[in-house]
Amino acid sequence: ISGTVVLRRNEVQVSAVQFLLGKGQVRANGGYRETDGEVYGGLSVENTEVGALLSLLNTPLPGVSGRLDGQVALTGTTVSPALQLFGTLHGGRIKGYSLDRIDLDVALRNQVITINELRARQGTGFIVAKGSADLQGPLALEVGGRDVDAGILAAWLDTKAEIQGKLNFLAQIGGTAKAPQAGLSLDIRNGGVTNATFDQLFGLFVLKDDVIQVNQLYINKGEHRASAYGSLPLKALNRQQ
Repeated sequence: ISGTVVLRRNEVQVSAVQFLLGKGQVRANGGYRETDGEVYGGLSVENTEVGALLSLLNTPLPGVSGRLDGQVALTGTTVSPALQLFGTLHGGRIKGYSLDRIDLDVALRNQVITINELRARQGTGFIVAKGSADLQGPLALEVGGRDVDAGILAAWLDTKAEIQGKLNFLAQIGGTAKAPQAGLSLDIRNGGVTNATFDQLFGLFVLKDDVIQVNQLYINKGEHRASAYGSLPLKALNRQQ
């Protein structure tokens, strides 16, 4: 660790501080006021594990990992810090789902995540997202993707079902963090669910109150065609395989 620390009666200021966090490097400037618990400053990070960085900033996000290059602006208090993040996450994983690269412009304030821009790449495919998510309240997100691994559906639904294929999708997410709701349109090519395979699947779904409402579902394999509609409890996907 290197840098300059200035101690005043009720305030600590740091400048040009550099230290290693795992295999990454962090540069920091800022300070802390004891009277009101205010924190302020900025970080520059290179090849830093994002989980360790968020834990250091008292804003852990379980299930998120990867190596971050970027800038972090810090305000708020030690109890309720606010962050503005610009950067790129390499080798990222979100709830076990891997992505090659994620370009981020994301803010966290008062337990609300605001996604100004998120663009993730996985091979030749990509995912984009925008909106806000209150960790203790309402969600308002739009997420779309093209030519990505369909395994992302299993990660999102927290199911042990094995979902394969190339996926195009558009999702609108609402409700709350504890009771999310979503409308989803998708198509999967050369896919499968557990041991059942198909050439193409197209579907329109609504998730509400832990029930998946199937408004349209079309599947074809070779010369065979099938369609379905109805409802399925989400917990049915989480049975032991």
